[in-house]
Amino acid sequence: MAATAAAATAAAPPLATARLPTGLLVRCVSKRDVPFLYREIYERRCYLSHGITLPRGGTVIDCGANIGLFSMQAAQELGSEGLVLACEPLPPTFAALQNNVAAHREWWSSQQQQVQRQQAQRQQAQRQQVQRQPAPPTDPGSAAAEAEPGERAPQPVQHQQQQLQQQHAAASLLAAAAAPIVALQAGVGSGEQASADFTFYPRAAGWSSMLPAEGEVQADMQAFLEQALSSPLAAAAAGLDPRTAALGCWLQRRAPSWAYAAAGRFAVARMLGAAGTVRCPLVSVSQLIRQHSLGAVDLLKVDVERAELRVLRGVEDQHWPLVQQAALEVHAADLDEVLRILRSEAGFTRVVVEQEAALAGTSLHAVYCTRH
Repeated sequence: MAATAAAATAAAPPLATARLPTGLLVRCVSKRDVPFLYREIYERRCYLSHGITLPRGGTVIDCGANIGLFSMQAAQELGSEGLVLACEPLPPTFAALQNNVAAHREWWSSQQQQVQRQQAQRQQAQRQQVQRQPAPPTDPGSAAAEAEPGERAPQPVQHQQQQLQQQHAAASLLAAAAAPIVALQAGVGSGEQASADFTFYPRAAGWSSMLPAEGEVQADMQAFLEQALSSPLAAAAAGLDPRTAALGCWLQRRAPSWAYAAAGRFAVARMLGAAGTVRCPLVSVSQLIRQHSLGAVDLLKVDVERAELRVLRGVEDQHWPLVQQAALEVHAADLDEVLRILRSEAGFTRVVVEQEAALAGTSLHAVYCTRH
């Protein structure tokens, strides 16, 4: 089943294109992943939950950046003085990441220019309205006295000018440039290896891993599909196209259990088919901290498909105090050890574990860590 690195890269399908609800056109390896990723990252804010926030001017290390949706979200919230290091090892996915980083930079700039134009037009209209206001009466109570019953008294010019200043401040925040995103073609590991073999699934790129466990991947994917087919709403949330969702829901309700189970196994086998092995470079979190002279890491985001422990072991003791927050996807087999490291070695004072409804029945859990 495994192919050489060159063959696996050559066998990867051409990058697909998907338009996000925001209007941004992105490239991707497996198009079916994009609606799910968008919902999780932008609507559920799955990495920014349980008290995790991104300060203006902060730094994020994104381990397992995939096509870059979270890196783009973080860049917008960090502002121009911030920094995002986006690590993605697999060549096809990294190509999509690079494209999306560049596209997002141009798109965000155009969005902010539009906001600034609209705000300038509103401010100009409001200034003209203020200039047309009559001079305030000598008697402060006369304006209220002259107002008709039930009619709001005219606001003093000074108050309207304060409103303009507040609106201008809000627009300036919205119109701020996004943080630069540095895309790095590397997996994140313990620092003990310079490279590793990754299993790449062209039809389900988000499940690719340097620590493949085929039985677990199949079971998790099967459970994910079961949950997705439980209702049309769940199917849409999981990113299933309407025809596939309708067929799956029909089979679930009408077909014999053996036929439905066989169809599920076939769907999973197809999604995991055409897998290949790709040798990719590795870097550790501590190496990133040194290479980029980071004085703090405001968020360490980890979504690396069963390699969470390797990422955490790549943070040296001296660097843990620099990591202010962490958000991880963790597999059940490593959950206890991950929690021990986060509490004992990393020193996080608040660690929250949850499993969202869409992942019920899988081995996947979300972990959120803060120091307050």
